[in-house]
Amino acid sequence: MADRTAENLVGNLFKGIRWTGIAAGVQFLLGLVQTYVLVRLLDKADFAAMALIQVFGGLFLQAQYAVFQSAVIQQKHISAGQLRRLLQLSMWAAAGVFLVFWLIGIYLGCQYGEGAMANLAAVFGAGLGIYTIGGVHRAWLYREFRYKTLFINELIGFSLYFIVTVVLARLHFGPFSLAFGFAAKLVVESLFHRLKNQYWRDAPPAPIRELKHFFQFGRAHLAERMVTQLVFSLDYLLIGRWLGLDALGVYDVFKRALVRPAALATEALERAVFPVYSRLQGHPWRLRTMYLALLNGIATVHLPVYTALFFLSPWITTWYFGADWTEYAGVFRALSLFVVFHAMLNPVDHFLLSQGKINRWTVTSLGYGLLTAGLIWFLQDKDLVAVSYGIAGSHALLLCFSWIGLLHPLLRAGFGEFVNSVAVPALISLGAAAGLFILPPDLIIAGVSVYLGLFGYLTHRFNRSFFRLVKKLF
Repeated sequence: MADRTAENLVGNLFKGIRWTGIAAGVQFLLGLVQTYVLVRLLDKADFAAMALIQVFGGLFLQAQYAVFQSAVIQQKHISAGQLRRLLQLSMWAAAGVFLVFWLIGIYLGCQYGEGAMANLAAVFGAGLGIYTIGGVHRAWLYREFRYKTLFINELIGFSLYFIVTVVLARLHFGPFSLAFGFAAKLVVESLFHRLKNQYWRDAPPAPIRELKHFFQFGRAHLAERMVTQLVFSLDYLLIGRWLGLDALGVYDVFKRALVRPAALATEALERAVFPVYSRLQGHPWRLRTMYLALLNGIATVHLPVYTALFFLSPWITTWYFGADWTEYAGVFRALSLFVVFHAMLNPVDHFLLSQGKINRWTVTSLGYGLLTAGLIWFLQDKDLVAVSYGIAGSHALLLCFSWIGLLHPLLRAGFGEFVNSVAVPALISLGAAAGLFILPPDLIIAGVSVYLGLFGYLTHRFNRSFFRLVKKLF
């Protein structure tokens, strides 16, 4: 019976990775096209204004994820009445989101000298409030491994986001094109989640006291999510404050093109893996095998792409963003390096959460925040390139500490095992990329084609575990 249960969990894991991976791939392609269009229609300050608002939007999203979604997924037993009561509470929570967000917009407008901040925040807050109501429905779909339904929902939501932002940007709505687009995405996804969960909507609500264990779990997770979100958004707040909104606009656009698409892939894996991690508590050998395989897969997917982007940054910034962005190629190169560390770091917090050790990540994040703030302050008199490399370096230190101090005691895996999981794809990427950075412009496309072909051959030759994983997925 135990073996059968393990087989079912592995089957659900691969199903989840398959569907969430496809969703991430579609969003990645649409996001690339969207950014390509928007950098030619919007000013750098428009991106900066929306980036500041999304810092606080991320706090609200993480709060509803911690209080409603992760608690529902993590619980072993849950009744329809408890879900119904959580839904009612989410409606009360959503009622205050709009007002609070509008006040945040007023504050940001005063701090950064942007009068449109309050209205931008109000639009974003309206969509965020409705999205909060759909949090319980979304959690139930993840709990029941209904990844295909979630894939369709994300595809519809992001497609609408793409269409609304591009159309409104062409109509000269400025930063409001981003705000209305994101709000429309959140609203549509919430309505879709609600339609797919009709069967427990009319259950009698359970008493509040039956939700005590949800709030106990959610309270610890809420603290971690809020701290982590704020700490990992300090770069936006401090760059905007100390280097100016134009510098923040450049930083946000490059992150939009580099970090967010990569985060889609790793977050898709995390959403599929988290329910399985929770069911395998107390089985360190299985957890170690799964985590190291996941880490190898993340490295194999990300390293070839971002190694090429690192070496080809001057050509990429000119071709993709336009001639006006060529002078910022150094920032693009630094953030390409940052993404590699960020992608391999992403699964850490979800794993610790599944094992009930999320408080360790909270404390670690606070230390990282102090380090990052200190580096940005120290480098602010130089330029955005130096600041970006400093942020990438602090991320590398955080990754090493996570392997040694956080994961080693739980997975019983040494630092060398983590390094081995990423060393092979790293060496293959660097070996295949030899010569890319010295290619003349007229040979770039041919060189990239040879690079990708060589990487595929070397991966098949020396990293066959990745191909076995892909075969199981499809």
